[in-house]
Amino acid sequence: MWGRRSTDLAQILTLLGGLLILLEGLILASAYFSVLFALGAGVGLILLAAGVLLGLRPRNRTVLGLVIVAFSILSFYGDSGYLLGAVLGLLGGIIAVVSRGLPYSRLSGASRQSFSLGAPCPRCGKPVPSWTSTCPYCRYPGS
Repeated sequence: MWGRRSTDLAQILTLLGGLLILLEGLILASAYFSVLFALGAGVGLILLAAGVLLGLRPRNRTVLGLVIVAFSILSFYGDSGYLLGAVLGLLGGIIAVVSRGLPYSRLSGASRQSFSLGAPCPRCGKPVPSWTSTCPYCRYPGS
């Protein structure tokens, strides 16, 4: 039903969640010099990378969605991007796992139709398309 749009929605939610977690982690890590907040920034970077990969490789959406869900749950324990970042990441990961995404062939149904190159030309030997009677390479008539 959703097709490509659900993968796009999962990517947007993941990127927003990862950005919130990264920003809060960087702000709190610089203010309190805490390792826990620095790990939160690392989780934010991983979510951002997974969100970008979700857009580049929509066929891997199930694995990337599981990674997103795992790191979003992990961010609840440390730095959750004002809680909204973890929830957005979690929703993006769940949508990525359950969405259908792109079909495995990027070609539409009309583009998948095969066409015959036709019989070879008696003069040059190259295939003459079935929609013409003249060889497009050597202009031999009546192939």
